[in-house]
Amino acid sequence: MDALAEELFHAYQDFHYNGLPSSNNGRVNVEFEAKLYNDIECFIRGGVCSYLINTAAYYNWLEYITNYGLSHPTWDNLLEKINFWDNKNYWDFLQEFSESNSGYNYLPNYDMEPKAILNMLEKSKQIGC
Repeated sequence: MDALAEELFHAYQDFHYNGLPSSNNGRVNVEFEAKLYNDIECFIRGGVCSYLINTAAYYNWLEYITNYGLSHPTWDNLLEKINFWDNKNYWDFLQEFSESNSGYNYLPNYDMEPKAILNMLEKSKQIGC
């Protein structure tokens, strides 16, 4: 995702959440959510992607939650844990992202569900994107 597209997604998050986190509580959540949105869209479009987390488990998870690139995920897809991707789900990959990126090494806010990404994916599905 180029910088402009990511900032536009942050603007959408700001609108959707009625403001972005003003402290570090939830900061990593909005960063992960924006980057995950890019990965999902890139995976579905079949483009050359520079994935947020460069592991087989993350790739396999993207493959599963997008039904091999055929559809957008649901909240249930994001939460499901299956051994195929090391028994990880959205929250685990959020934690992994936080720990592996020094600029975002903040504690995730586990009460902050990724509602902006789910809403954006639903709107994309409705208009046939």
